Amino acid sequence: MRAVYPGSFDPFTPGHANVVSRARALFDEVVVLVAVNSIKHPGSDEEARAAAVRAVLPVEWTSVTVAAWSGLTATYCRLREAGVIVRGVRNTTDLRAE
Repeated sequence: MRAVYPGSFDPFTPGHANVVSRARALFDEVVVLVAVNSIKHPGSDEEARAAAVRAVLPVEWTSVTVAAWSGLTATYCRLREAGVIVRGVRNTTDLRAE
């Protein structure tokens, strides 16, 4: 099963890496989807942020890929036949938002 972990990742933090690490244990493939969020104003475009994420992920995580995307996450998931969206929840505010 393919899972997608979407986010703006500006920056990609140790907490994000922890979520990816745990998702790797649950799914055959994990795509870290560096996406555009119209509410946020990142310091760089999604391609540059995707390159930064790729640079910090361990090379032995061969089941993890990184993709830049400017459309809807649901559209990406449909096009790539991903059955799961992974989200990290830090607190009750995040829980309500998700």
